[in-house]
Amino acid sequence: MLRLDDVERTYLLGLVAARPRTPRRKRPEHVPARVHELLAHLQIPAFVEGRAFDVLASNPMAVALFPRLRPGRNRLRDLLLDAEEQAFQQDWTKAADDFVAALRTTIGDDTGNPRFVELVDELRLHRDKLAIGDVILVVYYPGRDSDSDEKLRLLTALVHTGSAGTAHDSPADLPDPKTT
Repeated sequence: MLRLDDVERTYLLGLVAARPRTPRRKRPEHVPARVHELLAHLQIPAFVEGRAFDVLASNPMAVALFPRLRPGRNRLRDLLLDAEEQAFQQDWTKAADDFVAALRTTIGDDTGNPRFVELVDELRLHRDKLAIGDVILVVYYPGRDSDSDEKLRLLTALVHTGSAGTAHDSPADLPDPKTT
């Protein structure tokens, strides 16, 4: 027992109470003029990306090498949604895993950042949990006629060609929890 007085108890409860978050404004990322000058002088492909993998600036060599490196593009969105970009990757699954891990590292506890919220909303599927007896069925599905719908079709094609992970069809395929 902590033996708190009324003031201390009120303070402690105030620390753990849910507080409404005020929505933050989307703060544009700024590329300093000197960086634009540097990009113009470089004779090798170079670009500047923001925290959410937005291409903020690039030089003509970068765009010539890789047209998706134009300012205004998002490298993560292109990787997940652009079939040409996916075909360009030698190991698309590893590239996607690496980008998502990097995004998680970049976001950290800044999950309310409007740019991150906007990007994740654009890339994600709907998820519903349905109770069935003592278990929960979790279903991921895209919005009708959305980019996510197209991504899911691509994922389905990858699964059927054996390029993506495998599904467990029966309990016999699952590891024994007693031995793991």
